[in-house]
Amino acid sequence: AVAAMQHAFVLKVPLSINKFLIPSLVGGLGGLLVGLWLERMQAKNLALRESEERFRIIFENAGAGMATIDPEGIFLEVNPVLCHYLGYSSSELVGRSVFSITHPEDLEKSRDWQRQVVQATKFPSLVEKRYLRKDGETVWGHISLSPFYDVTGTLLYVVSIVQDITEQKNAKDEIRQ
Repeated sequence: AVAAMQHAFVLKVPLSINKFLIPSLVGGLGGLLVGLWLERMQAKNLALRESEERFRIIFENAGAGMATIDPEGIFLEVNPVLCHYLGYSSSELVGRSVFSITHPEDLEKSRDWQRQVVQATKFPSLVEKRYLRKDGETVWGHISLSPFYDVTGTLLYVVSIVQDITEQKNAKDEIRQ
């Protein structure tokens, strides 16, 4: 019990102290190696926190709509631009299926893309599709899909970047008519 308490105490002390305490508590070369390992782990944890913070800043301040979506197509996170584009608040989108706001004519191809991403087969990384805004208006999006898999190849989530191309699509339709 005392060793466990000492171990817990050492892990909570600043790294500069750990370098000196661990060798004396554990003893010799083993303590030095543990201290170096802890230093490396703390550096990795710091780098990970900094990377996550950079992603968060980019996500929240991007000029395009962004979302993280789980393997079933459920919004995990959405940024303010996507909320504005779709006319929903963040709390209305998070936990909601992306398919529930997909235009009916694009639903089948959207489900096909989702299956391909989950199965890690070849899938289009850039797609165009229509969404239904909260007010019922149809909007077009140019979407970049970036899946993130774990080491076993299981899909963790997809980062989706959506650019509003509604005006371009409407202008092309007007030219055709």
